[in-house]
Amino acid sequence: MLPESVLDALPDAIAVLDAGGSLLSTNDLWKRLGDLAAIGGNGPHEALREGLAAVLSGAQEQFCVDLSFDAGVGGVSGARFFTVTIASYPADGGRGAVIHQRDNPDTHETLRALRKSEEGLAAAQRLAHFGNWEWTFSNGVLVWSDEVYRIFGLQPQQFPATYDAFYATVHPEDRDGMTKAIKRAVDEQSSYDIEYRIMRPTGEVRVVHAKGEVQYNDRGEAVRMFGTVHDISERKHFEQLIRAQADALQQATVPLLPVSDDVVVLPVIGEVDAARAERVMTTLLEGIEQRRPSVAILDVTGVSSVDRFTAEALIRSACAARLLGVDVILTGLRPEVAQAFVSLGIDLGGLVTLRSLQRGIAYALGRAGPVDSRGSALPAHRAR
Repeated sequence: MLPESVLDALPDAIAVLDAGGSLLSTNDLWKRLGDLAAIGGNGPHEALREGLAAVLSGAQEQFCVDLSFDAGVGGVSGARFFTVTIASYPADGGRGAVIHQRDNPDTHETLRALRKSEEGLAAAQRLAHFGNWEWTFSNGVLVWSDEVYRIFGLQPQQFPATYDAFYATVHPEDRDGMTKAIKRAVDEQSSYDIEYRIMRPTGEVRVVHAKGEVQYNDRGEAVRMFGTVHDISERKHFEQLIRAQADALQQATVPLLPVSDDVVVLPVIGEVDAARAERVMTTLLEGIEQRRPSVAILDVTGVSSVDRFTAEALIRSACAARLLGVDVILTGLRPEVAQAFVSLGIDLGGLVTLRSLQRGIAYALGRAGPVDSRGSALPAHRAR
Protein backbone atom coordinates (compact mmCIF):
# COMPACT_ATOMS: atom_id res chain seq x y z
CA MET A 1 0.00 0.00 0.00
CA LEU A 2 1.30 3.43 -0.88
CA PRO A 3 2.38 5.60 2.05
CA GLU A 4 0.27 8.64 2.85
CA SER A 5 3.12 10.98 1.81
CA VAL A 6 2.78 9.65 -1.73
CA LEU A 7 -0.98 9.84 -1.61
CA ASP A 8 -0.77 13.45 -0.38
CA ALA A 9 1.23 14.37 -3.48
CA LEU A 10 -1.59 13.33 -5.79
CA PRO A 11 -3.83 16.15 -7.13
CA ASP A 12 -7.10 14.29 -6.45
CA ALA A 13 -8.71 12.92 -3.31
CA ILE A 14 -7.75 9.26 -2.68
CA ALA A 15 -8.99 6.71 -0.12
CA VAL A 16 -8.03 3.04 0.30
CA LEU A 17 -10.58 0.68 1.88
CA ASP A 18 -10.28 -2.87 3.20
CA ALA A 19 -12.59 -5.74 2.32
CA GLY A 20 -15.09 -4.60 4.96
CA GLY A 21 -15.25 -1.06 3.57
CA SER A 22 -13.24 0.52 6.38
CA LEU A 23 -10.68 3.21 5.57
CA LEU A 24 -7.10 1.98 5.55
CA SER A 25 -5.48 5.13 4.23
CA THR A 26 -6.41 8.54 2.76
CA ASN A 27 -4.55 11.55 1.52
CA ASP A 28 -4.88 15.04 2.94
CA LEU A 29 -7.28 16.30 0.24
CA TRP A 30 -9.71 13.47 1.04
CA LYS A 31 -9.69 14.48 4.68
CA ARG A 32 -10.37 18.12 3.80
CA LEU A 33 -13.30 17.13 1.61
CA GLY A 34 -14.96 15.47 4.59
CA ASP A 35 -14.76 11.76 3.74
CA LEU A 36 -17.04 12.24 0.73
CA ALA A 37 -20.00 13.16 2.93
CA ALA A 38 -19.56 9.80 4.74
CA ILE A 39 -20.53 7.96 1.55
CA GLY A 40 -24.13 7.93 2.77
CA GLY A 41 -27.56 9.41 2.28
CA ASN A 42 -29.91 9.03 -0.62
CA GLY A 43 -29.86 9.98 -4.29
CA PRO A 44 -26.38 10.03 -5.88
CA HIS A 45 -24.73 9.13 -2.56
CA GLU A 46 -26.90 6.03 -2.30
CA ALA A 47 -25.78 5.05 -5.80
CA LEU A 48 -22.17 5.54 -4.70
CA ARG A 49 -22.66 3.28 -1.69
CA GLU A 50 -24.23 0.59 -3.89
CA GLY A 51 -21.35 0.88 -6.34
CA LEU A 52 -18.79 0.44 -3.54
CA ALA A 53 -20.61 -2.67 -2.33
CA ALA A 54 -20.58 -4.10 -5.88
CA VAL A 55 -16.81 -3.59 -6.20
CA LEU A 56 -16.03 -5.04 -2.76
CA SER A 57 -18.18 -8.09 -3.47
CA GLY A 58 -16.49 -8.73 -6.80
CA ALA A 59 -19.65 -8.09 -8.81
CA GLN A 60 -17.86 -5.22 -10.56
CA GLU A 61 -14.23 -4.39 -11.12
CA GLN A 62 -14.91 -0.66 -11.34
CA PHE A 63 -17.70 1.82 -10.71
CA CYS A 64 -17.95 5.50 -11.74
CA VAL A 65 -20.51 8.20 -10.89
CA ASP A 66 -20.86 12.00 -10.98
CA LEU A 67 -22.25 13.60 -7.85
CA SER A 68 -22.38 16.78 -5.82
CA PHE A 69 -22.39 17.65 -2.13
CA ASP A 70 -21.50 20.47 0.21
CA ALA A 71 -17.74 20.05 0.46
CA GLY A 72 -17.07 22.95 2.80
CA VAL A 73 -13.47 23.28 1.60
CA GLY A 74 -11.44 25.94 3.31
CA GLY A 75 -14.30 26.85 5.59
CA VAL A 76 -16.41 27.98 2.63
CA SER A 77 -19.71 26.18 2.25
CA GLY A 78 -21.16 25.45 -1.16
CA ALA A 79 -22.06 22.68 -3.59
CA ARG A 80 -19.13 20.99 -5.33
CA PHE A 81 -19.25 18.57 -8.24
CA PHE A 82 -17.09 15.47 -8.50
CA THR A 83 -16.44 12.40 -10.59
CA VAL A 84 -15.87 9.43 -8.28
CA THR A 85 -14.25 6.21 -9.48
CA ILE A 86 -14.09 3.06 -7.35
CA ALA A 87 -11.72 0.27 -8.41
CA SER A 88 -10.90 -3.07 -6.79
CA TYR A 89 -7.63 -3.27 -4.84
CA PRO A 90 -6.01 -6.29 -3.08
CA ALA A 91 -6.01 -5.71 0.67
CA ASP A 92 -4.87 -8.14 3.38
CA GLY A 93 -5.38 -11.14 1.13
CA GLY A 94 -8.90 -9.98 0.35
CA ARG A 95 -10.59 -7.58 -2.01
CA GLY A 96 -10.46 -3.93 -1.01
CA ALA A 97 -11.11 -0.78 -3.04
CA VAL A 98 -9.49 2.49 -4.02
CA ILE A 99 -11.74 5.53 -4.32
CA HIS A 100 -10.56 8.28 -6.64
CA GLN A 101 -12.45 11.58 -6.34
CA ARG A 102 -11.81 14.31 -8.96
CA ASP A 103 -13.14 17.84 -8.67
CA ASN A 104 -15.16 19.11 -11.70
CA PRO A 105 -14.77 22.90 -11.54
CA ASP A 106 -16.18 23.31 -15.04
CA THR A 107 -19.48 21.82 -13.91
CA HIS A 108 -19.50 24.09 -10.91
CA GLU A 109 -18.87 27.19 -13.05
CA THR A 110 -21.47 26.11 -15.59
CA LEU A 111 -24.13 25.67 -12.93
CA ARG A 112 -23.18 28.92 -11.26
CA ALA A 113 -23.50 30.72 -14.61
CA LEU A 114 -26.84 28.98 -15.15
CA ARG A 115 -28.03 30.08 -11.71
CA LYS A 116 -26.99 33.66 -12.48
CA SER A 117 -28.79 33.50 -15.81
CA GLU A 118 -31.93 32.20 -14.12
CA GLU A 119 -31.79 35.06 -11.62
CA GLY A 120 -31.47 37.53 -14.47
CA LEU A 121 -34.40 35.93 -16.29
CA ALA A 122 -36.53 36.09 -13.16
CA ALA A 123 -35.72 39.81 -12.75
CA ALA A 124 -36.57 40.48 -16.40
CA GLN A 125 -39.87 38.60 -16.07
CA ARG A 126 -40.73 40.57 -12.95
CA LEU A 127 -40.11 43.91 -14.70
CA ALA A 128 -42.03 42.90 -17.83
CA HIS A 129 -44.88 41.08 -16.01
CA PHE A 130 -44.04 38.09 -18.18
CA GLY A 131 -43.88 34.52 -16.89
CA ASN A 132 -43.42 31.02 -18.28
CA TRP A 133 -45.25 27.77 -17.50
CA GLU A 134 -45.32 24.06 -18.27
CA TRP A 135 -48.28 21.67 -18.01
CA THR A 136 -47.96 17.86 -17.94
CA PHE A 137 -51.17 16.32 -19.26
CA SER A 138 -50.86 12.92 -17.54
CA ASN A 139 -51.05 14.26 -13.99
CA GLY A 140 -52.34 17.81 -14.54
CA VAL A 141 -49.32 19.29 -12.76
CA LEU A 142 -48.27 22.82 -13.67
CA VAL A 143 -44.81 24.30 -13.25
CA TRP A 144 -44.89 28.09 -13.01
CA SER A 145 -42.10 30.64 -12.87
CA ASP A 146 -42.21 33.02 -9.91
CA GLU A 147 -43.65 35.78 -12.08
CA VAL A 148 -46.68 33.67 -13.04
CA TYR A 149 -47.54 33.38 -9.34
CA ARG A 150 -47.18 37.16 -9.00
CA ILE A 151 -49.41 37.78 -12.03
CA PHE A 152 -52.12 35.59 -10.50
CA GLY A 153 -51.67 37.21 -7.08
CA LEU A 154 -50.63 33.91 -5.50
CA GLN A 155 -47.89 32.49 -3.33
CA PRO A 156 -46.26 29.18 -4.42
CA GLN A 157 -46.73 27.56 -1.02
CA GLN A 158 -50.40 28.60 -0.91
CA PHE A 159 -51.44 27.33 -4.33
CA PRO A 160 -51.61 23.76 -5.64
CA ALA A 161 -50.12 24.12 -9.11
CA THR A 162 -52.56 21.92 -10.99
CA TYR A 163 -54.71 22.59 -14.03
CA ASP A 164 -57.92 22.37 -12.02
CA ALA A 165 -56.67 24.98 -9.55
CA PHE A 166 -55.57 27.22 -12.41
CA TYR A 167 -58.91 26.78 -14.20
CA ALA A 168 -60.70 28.08 -11.12
CA THR A 169 -58.78 31.38 -11.37
CA VAL A 170 -59.98 32.04 -14.95
CA HIS A 171 -62.95 34.39 -15.28
CA PRO A 172 -66.13 32.27 -15.71
CA GLU A 173 -67.03 34.07 -18.95
CA ASP A 174 -63.63 33.23 -20.48
CA ARG A 175 -63.26 29.59 -19.43
CA ASP A 176 -65.06 28.10 -22.41
CA GLY A 177 -63.00 30.11 -24.90
CA MET A 178 -59.75 29.15 -23.20
CA THR A 179 -60.72 25.45 -23.13
CA LYS A 180 -61.57 25.53 -26.83
CA ALA A 181 -58.26 27.24 -27.63
CA ILE A 182 -56.34 24.50 -25.80
CA LYS A 183 -58.31 21.74 -27.53
CA ARG A 184 -57.71 23.35 -30.92
CA ALA A 185 -53.97 23.58 -30.25
CA VAL A 186 -53.82 19.91 -29.25
CA ASP A 187 -56.06 18.54 -32.02
CA GLU A 188 -54.62 20.67 -34.84
CA GLN A 189 -51.03 20.71 -33.56
CA SER A 190 -51.14 24.49 -33.76
CA SER A 191 -49.98 27.28 -31.49
CA TYR A 192 -51.99 28.33 -28.45
CA ASP A 193 -52.60 32.09 -28.44
CA ILE A 194 -55.39 33.69 -26.41
CA GLU A 195 -56.31 36.62 -24.17
CA TYR A 196 -58.47 35.96 -21.13
CA ARG A 197 -59.30 37.40 -17.74
CA ILE A 198 -58.22 36.00 -14.39
CA MET A 199 -59.49 36.66 -10.90
CA ARG A 200 -57.01 37.19 -8.10
CA PRO A 201 -57.85 36.06 -4.55
CA THR A 202 -58.57 39.72 -3.70
CA GLY A 203 -61.30 39.83 -6.37
CA GLU A 204 -59.22 41.98 -8.70
CA VAL A 205 -59.67 41.10 -12.38
CA ARG A 206 -56.59 41.13 -14.62
CA VAL A 207 -56.20 40.50 -18.34
CA VAL A 208 -53.47 38.17 -19.57
CA HIS A 209 -52.15 37.09 -22.95
CA ALA A 210 -51.08 33.43 -23.03
CA LYS A 211 -49.11 31.67 -25.76
CA GLY A 212 -47.99 28.07 -25.86
CA GLU A 213 -47.05 24.99 -27.84
CA VAL A 214 -47.93 21.32 -27.40
CA GLN A 215 -45.27 18.61 -27.20
CA TYR A 216 -46.04 15.11 -28.56
CA ASN A 217 -44.38 11.73 -27.98
CA ASP A 218 -43.21 9.27 -30.66
CA ARG A 219 -46.76 7.90 -30.97
CA GLY A 220 -48.16 11.35 -31.73
CA GLU A 221 -49.82 11.67 -28.33
CA ALA A 222 -49.89 15.07 -26.65
CA VAL A 223 -47.87 14.80 -23.45
CA ARG A 224 -47.33 18.34 -22.28
CA MET A 225 -47.75 22.00 -23.09
CA PHE A 226 -45.42 24.88 -22.36
CA GLY A 227 -45.62 28.59 -22.95
CA THR A 228 -45.75 32.10 -21.57
CA VAL A 229 -48.26 34.39 -19.91
CA HIS A 230 -48.12 38.18 -20.00
CA ASP A 231 -50.11 40.57 -17.81
CA ILE A 232 -51.57 43.09 -20.29
CA SER A 233 -54.10 44.68 -17.94
CA GLU A 234 -52.63 48.19 -18.17
CA ARG A 235 -52.39 48.03 -21.95
CA LYS A 236 -56.01 46.88 -22.26
CA HIS A 237 -57.11 49.65 -19.91
CA PHE A 238 -55.41 52.32 -22.02
CA GLU A 239 -56.82 50.80 -25.21
CA GLN A 240 -60.32 51.03 -23.75
CA LEU A 241 -59.74 54.65 -22.75
CA ILE A 242 -58.51 55.51 -26.24
CA ARG A 243 -61.50 53.81 -27.84
CA ALA A 244 -63.91 55.56 -25.50
CA GLN A 245 -62.31 58.94 -26.19
CA ALA A 246 -62.35 58.29 -29.93
CA ASP A 247 -66.02 57.32 -29.82
CA ALA A 248 -66.86 60.38 -27.74
CA LEU A 249 -64.94 62.61 -30.14
CA GLN A 250 -66.73 61.17 -33.14
CA GLN A 251 -70.11 61.58 -31.51
CA ALA A 252 -69.37 65.16 -30.45
CA THR A 253 -67.75 66.47 -33.58
CA VAL A 254 -69.81 65.01 -36.45
CA PRO A 255 -73.34 66.39 -35.96
CA LEU A 256 -75.40 67.61 -38.88
CA LEU A 257 -76.73 71.06 -37.97
CA PRO A 258 -79.79 72.48 -39.79
CA VAL A 259 -79.54 76.19 -40.61
CA SER A 260 -82.86 76.29 -42.47
CA ASP A 261 -85.10 73.86 -44.26
CA ASP A 262 -82.75 74.01 -47.23
CA VAL A 263 -79.29 74.39 -45.64
CA VAL A 264 -77.35 72.05 -43.33
CA VAL A 265 -73.86 72.38 -41.84
CA LEU A 266 -71.47 69.52 -41.07
CA PRO A 267 -68.56 70.74 -38.90
CA VAL A 268 -65.42 68.60 -39.02
CA ILE A 269 -63.04 68.97 -36.08
CA GLY A 270 -59.67 67.39 -35.31
CA GLU A 271 -57.88 64.54 -37.07
CA VAL A 272 -59.71 62.61 -39.76
CA ASP A 273 -58.75 58.95 -39.85
CA ALA A 274 -60.44 56.18 -41.81
CA ALA A 275 -63.17 55.65 -39.21
CA ARG A 276 -64.00 59.35 -38.94
CA ALA A 277 -63.94 59.83 -42.70
CA GLU A 278 -66.53 57.07 -43.01
CA ARG A 279 -68.62 58.67 -40.27
CA VAL A 280 -68.46 62.09 -41.95
CA MET A 281 -69.79 60.66 -45.20
CA THR A 282 -72.44 58.54 -43.46
CA THR A 283 -73.68 61.47 -41.37
CA LEU A 284 -73.82 63.76 -44.39
CA LEU A 285 -75.65 61.31 -46.67
CA GLU A 286 -78.10 60.17 -43.99
CA GLY A 287 -78.83 63.83 -43.13
CA ILE A 288 -79.46 64.65 -46.77
CA GLU A 289 -81.86 61.73 -47.05
CA GLN A 290 -83.76 62.82 -43.94
CA ARG A 291 -83.81 66.61 -44.42
CA ARG A 292 -83.67 66.97 -48.22
CA PRO A 293 -81.67 70.25 -48.19
CA SER A 294 -80.58 72.19 -51.25
CA VAL A 295 -77.15 73.10 -49.87
CA ALA A 296 -74.74 71.32 -47.51
CA ILE A 297 -71.81 73.12 -45.92
CA LEU A 298 -68.68 71.13 -44.98
CA ASP A 299 -66.93 73.31 -42.42
CA VAL A 300 -63.27 72.42 -41.76
CA THR A 301 -62.45 75.32 -39.44
CA GLY A 302 -61.54 72.76 -36.77
CA VAL A 303 -59.11 70.87 -39.03
CA SER A 304 -55.62 72.30 -38.48
CA SER A 305 -53.77 70.11 -40.96
CA VAL A 306 -54.54 67.72 -43.76
CA ASP A 307 -52.79 64.92 -45.56
CA ARG A 308 -53.80 63.34 -48.83
CA PHE A 309 -56.10 60.86 -47.11
CA THR A 310 -57.99 63.61 -45.21
CA ALA A 311 -58.32 65.82 -48.27
CA GLU A 312 -59.55 63.03 -50.52
CA ALA A 313 -62.00 61.84 -47.84
CA LEU A 314 -63.58 65.31 -47.67
CA ILE A 315 -63.82 65.56 -51.45
CA ARG A 316 -65.40 62.08 -51.66
CA SER A 317 -68.05 63.15 -49.16
CA ALA A 318 -68.80 66.29 -51.19
CA CYS A 319 -69.01 64.32 -54.43
CA ALA A 320 -71.39 61.81 -52.86
CA ALA A 321 -73.65 64.64 -51.69
CA ARG A 322 -73.63 66.26 -55.14
CA LEU A 323 -74.70 62.96 -56.70
CA LEU A 324 -77.83 63.29 -54.55
CA GLY A 325 -78.54 66.72 -56.08
CA VAL A 326 -77.20 68.84 -53.20
CA ASP A 327 -74.82 71.74 -53.71
CA VAL A 328 -71.79 71.53 -51.40
CA ILE A 329 -69.83 74.46 -49.99
CA LEU A 330 -66.45 74.01 -48.31
CA THR A 331 -65.76 76.60 -45.58
CA GLY A 332 -63.15 77.34 -42.96
CA LEU A 333 -60.08 76.54 -45.04
CA ARG A 334 -57.03 77.87 -43.21
CA PRO A 335 -54.13 79.17 -45.29
CA GLU A 336 -51.95 76.19 -44.37
CA VAL A 337 -54.76 73.80 -45.23
CA ALA A 338 -55.42 75.51 -48.55
CA GLN A 339 -51.68 75.32 -49.30
CA ALA A 340 -51.73 71.61 -48.51
CA PHE A 341 -54.62 71.05 -50.93
CA VAL A 342 -52.62 72.74 -53.68
CA SER A 343 -49.37 70.92 -52.80
CA LEU A 344 -51.14 67.58 -52.85
CA GLY A 345 -52.76 68.36 -56.20
CA ILE A 346 -56.26 67.78 -54.84
CA ASP A 347 -58.96 68.54 -57.41
CA LEU A 348 -61.83 70.33 -55.67
CA GLY A 349 -64.10 69.43 -58.56
CA GLY A 350 -65.76 72.85 -58.83
CA LEU A 351 -66.66 73.06 -55.15
CA VAL A 352 -67.49 76.51 -53.84
CA THR A 353 -64.96 77.40 -51.11
CA LEU A 354 -65.38 80.26 -48.64
CA ARG A 355 -63.06 81.30 -45.85
CA SER A 356 -65.52 81.35 -42.96
CA LEU A 357 -68.62 79.45 -41.94
CA GLN A 358 -70.53 82.75 -41.56
CA ARG A 359 -69.91 83.61 -45.19
CA GLY A 360 -70.78 80.11 -46.22
CA ILE A 361 -74.16 80.28 -44.44
CA ALA A 362 -74.95 83.66 -45.99
CA TYR A 363 -74.01 82.34 -49.42
CA ALA A 364 -76.01 79.16 -48.92
CA LEU A 365 -79.13 80.99 -47.76
CA GLY A 366 -79.00 83.28 -50.74
CA ARG A 367 -78.50 80.33 -53.04
CA ALA A 368 -81.22 78.25 -51.45
CA GLY A 369 -83.86 80.96 -51.74
CA PRO A 370 -84.85 84.55 -50.81
CA VAL A 371 -84.47 85.74 -47.24
CA ASP A 372 -86.94 87.70 -45.15
CA SER A 373 -86.31 90.93 -43.26
CA ARG A 374 -84.83 88.98 -40.36
CA GLY A 375 -82.27 87.23 -42.55
CA SER A 376 -84.05 83.85 -42.54
CA ALA A 377 -84.50 81.94 -45.74
CA LEU A 378 -87.98 81.92 -47.20
CA PRO A 379 -89.25 78.53 -48.35
CA ALA A 380 -88.00 77.61 -51.77
CA HIS A 381 -90.32 75.84 -54.14
CA ARG A 382 -88.54 72.93 -55.72
CA ALA A 383 -89.09 69.32 -56.46
CA ARG A 384 -88.74 67.05 -53.50
